[in-house]
Amino acid sequence: MFKLPVPFLPFVFSTFFTLIIPSASGLSFNFTSFIVGDQNISYEDAAYPAEGAVQLTKNLRNANMNLSSGRATYSKPMQLWDEASGNLTDFTTHFSFSIDSQGRTTYGDGLAFFLGPEELPPLLSKGGSLGLLRNNQPLNTTDNQFVAVEFDIFQNYFDPPGEHVGIDINSMQSVNNITWLCDISGGRITEAWISYNSSTHNLSVAFTGYRNNAVEMQFLSQIVRLRDFLPARVSFGFSASTGDLFALHTLYSWDFNSSLEIVDNVTAPIDPAAASPPNGGSRRNRKKNRTGLAVGLGVGGGAIVVGAALVGFVIKFMCGHKDDEEGGHVLEEYMDDEFERGTGPKKPSIRQALHVLNFDAPLPMLPSKMPVPSYIAPPMSASSLSIMSYGLTDSEGGMNKSSSYSYNTNSSQFTASSSASSASAMLPHEG
Repeated sequence: MFKLPVPFLPFVFSTFFTLIIPSASGLSFNFTSFIVGDQNISYEDAAYPAEGAVQLTKNLRNANMNLSSGRATYSKPMQLWDEASGNLTDFTTHFSFSIDSQGRTTYGDGLAFFLGPEELPPLLSKGGSLGLLRNNQPLNTTDNQFVAVEFDIFQNYFDPPGEHVGIDINSMQSVNNITWLCDISGGRITEAWISYNSSTHNLSVAFTGYRNNAVEMQFLSQIVRLRDFLPARVSFGFSASTGDLFALHTLYSWDFNSSLEIVDNVTAPIDPAAASPPNGGSRRNRKKNRTGLAVGLGVGGGAIVVGAALVGFVIKFMCGHKDDEEGGHVLEEYMDDEFERGTGPKKPSIRQALHVLNFDAPLPMLPSKMPVPSYIAPPMSASSLSIMSYGLTDSEGGMNKSSSYSYNTNSSQFTASSSASSASAMLPHEG
């Protein structure tokens, strides 16, 4: 029986638990298209909206499209971390884009999703700098301040061979990278998901590639303490550039969610009357608290349902959409046994739930040891599944690891290989 590859699970559950965090106090938006005049997106240099999309570099007929760069950023900053408490935000983002050479087999240079200071440096550099740097010094970690995920299509002297996706910190030399199975000549659309977990400091990237004319998921991850590299409030968005070689860099959609509230520089003084409520104020506050709890439970519950649906969908997708009659009842049978023995959790009645919401009963205590679900997928029946690579490294050093997983349905074989090298050695790269 084929089990879901272990390296895929951290990304799925990192995204799932980030969804549980309410985003009402942080930033949340969803652009299914981009229209001219929308003040929520700021454009720099060659970037502009056209026909529902964003052109990040020049896209003009009968005009030179080389040596071009552009940026598209959200108009409001993101509160990355709180200076008073040091708390970091969680965030997730999903976007779709294409890099299209229009049939040419040579092209440049790529685009990036980035976080940087509110006052971004002017766009002075083209080519391999991808519009991120203050000047044409791609390896100058002193003058540059950014964290980015790059989708690079041209090999510069500091790059690994071929098209690749990399995670960059203050330098265009990626701290971790993977070969990108892209189709630049065909201009196919790429879907990308990026999430950051403030508890584990894990920056995770998932994106689509193409092999044998079929979509293939690819993954990359890096442990990075964003608070050590970026200010409390950051600008964020996309940048792209071309050099002597060029391609069209187009953004089609973008959604984003973060968990930390934006902190204003000026705080309002406390009203003494508000600090000491009159008689009956306690009852009113109690009602507000009940409402807040109900809303919180509703939002949180909805997020859990959506997150669970996402996890289920992805696992079903990874397993070739096959009915899971054989393995799908494992957790269900386990819970049935727990109920019969009286050792499992008890479903509360409507009356008990109302007592809790009315603060007439304490919140239920969860058992210290919860059952751990196991997701066992049936054998795949469709096309072969391949997770090309999953890398996880620490920005402070340690071991660099990369793994390759593949499952061939024709031969019913599952293979795995891994490699490791010291942090001082060259970063691993899989071709």
